Amino acid sequence: MQPQAADIAVLAQHSLLTDIVNINGQQIVAVGERGHILLSQDGQNWLQSPVPVQANLNGVYFIDKQHGWAVGHDASILATQDGGASWQLQHYAPETDKPLFDVYFADSNSGIAVGAYGLFYRTEDGGETWQKEFHPEVLSEDDQAYLEELKETDPDMYEVEQGAILPHFNRLFADGNVLYMVGEAGFAAKS
Repeated sequence: MQPQAADIAVLAQHSLLTDIVNINGQQIVAVGERGHILLSQDGQNWLQSPVPVQANLNGVYFIDKQHGWAVGHDASILATQDGGASWQLQHYAPETDKPLFDVYFADSNSGIAVGAYGLFYRTEDGGETWQKEFHPEVLSEDDQAYLEELKETDPDMYEVEQGAILPHFNRLFADGNVLYMVGEAGFAAKS
């Protein structure tokens, strides 16, 4: 049974919303604290979608009015194929102790999700599988040299540093064929 506007949980009405998208002027989807996902046709009346996690959600992206993804804490990645009415968990890694902040898909198969300390996941199958990537090329030359030295002299510390040396990747923005990624301390990159 689809929830009605009056059925929105009391907590959702007062929770922080962290991202919002307008899908072709037909529907608004907002995500936020405790895994809340809210849908609206008019921006006044909202329905809460059932969600399989209670982790804070930080970013949401739709490639069309049916297919979308939301990302958040515990490296959570959720997907919908029905415009946000229902969501399925595609990735969940609380052991990373890192949040994802944003998600972007170039098409229905190719997407990336980014987050704290350079957390970066890529999919080429619509999110059925997500591969973690490490991108040291965004580091300064000194930091790259430091990592290379650690890799040879202290492999355990190298693993630790891989999870902490990169800046937070906060947002993704596509402009034609160029994808921009911005983060903490003035970090900006383009691909």
